[in-house]
Amino acid sequence: MKKIFNFLIVLMFVIILGLCVYGCGSNNYDDEQTKLEEKLEKNIDININVDGSINTFMVTEGQIANVTSFTKPGYYLKGVFDKNEGGVKYFDSNGESTTVWQKTYPTTLYAQWGELSELSKTLATKFSEEASYYTWSVNLAWALPSDFVNAVKGNLAENIVVTLSFRLKEGSSTIFSTNDKTTHIMLKSTTGDDAETFGTKTAQSYTNNYTDYQLEWYVPARCAKDGRIIIEFNRGNSFNETYIRDAVVTVGFEVNHE
Repeated sequence: MKKIFNFLIVLMFVIILGLCVYGCGSNNYDDEQTKLEEKLEKNIDININVDGSINTFMVTEGQIANVTSFTKPGYYLKGVFDKNEGGVKYFDSNGESTTVWQKTYPTTLYAQWGELSELSKTLATKFSEEASYYTWSVNLAWALPSDFVNAVKGNLAENIVVTLSFRLKEGSSTIFSTNDKTTHIMLKSTTGDDAETFGTKTAQSYTNNYTDYQLEWYVPARCAKDGRIIIEFNRGNSFNETYIRDAVVTVGFEVNHE
C-alpha cells in the first residue's frame, strides 16, 4: 500500500512538473510571438528619391533609422528631406535619421545636394586655451564633419585643399637661422597612399615670441577617406621643447573654374 502511495505521489509530481513546463513554455512562446508581431507592425517602408531613382528602405517606429549615405561626383549630400528643395531634414549626410522614427513621418523623401565649391570647413582649434610643447614630434588629428566625409567618398579623384595656421615658440633659444631646417610640418596619409603625395613644409625662422604661420597643401581626396586630417610637427633633435598653440585646419575642394 505504501509503495502504491509513493508511486502516486511521484506520478502527481511528474504531471504537475510537466504542466508547469508546458505552461511556462507556452507563455514564453506567446510572449515572443507577441513581441515579434508588435515589431513587425512598427516596421515602415520609406522611399527616397535620388535624382529620380527610387530607393526603398525599412525603418522601425521609435528607433534611429539608417539608410545609404548617397554620394554624387561633383557634389556632397546635404541630407534627405521631405521636399525636393527646402523642407525638413530627416536623414543627415551619414544616412542616419535626425530623430527616432515616428509613424507620422513622411514615407517619400528626397536627397538634396550641394556643390563642392560651397564646401569649406574650419575644424576645431587645437591648443586654443594654452600652449602644448613637444621635444621631438607630435601628431595632431582633426576629424572631418560628416558632409565633408560624404563629399570625399563621392569624389576620391578630386583634390582637397588643406590650410594649416598655427603659432610656434621655441623654448630654449632667442632666434633660429633661416638656414636651419629642423622644424618640419607634414600632412600625413592614414590610408596607405604614398607619403610623397603630401610633401614636407619647413617653417621659417622665428623668435622666442609666438610667431604665426600658415601652410597649404593640395592633395588627393582619397588621402582623407578615413575621415581625418593628420599633421605631424617634427622639429628634429637639435633643440629643447617647442611650444605650439592655436593650430587650426581649414579644408575645401580644389574647384576648376574653367
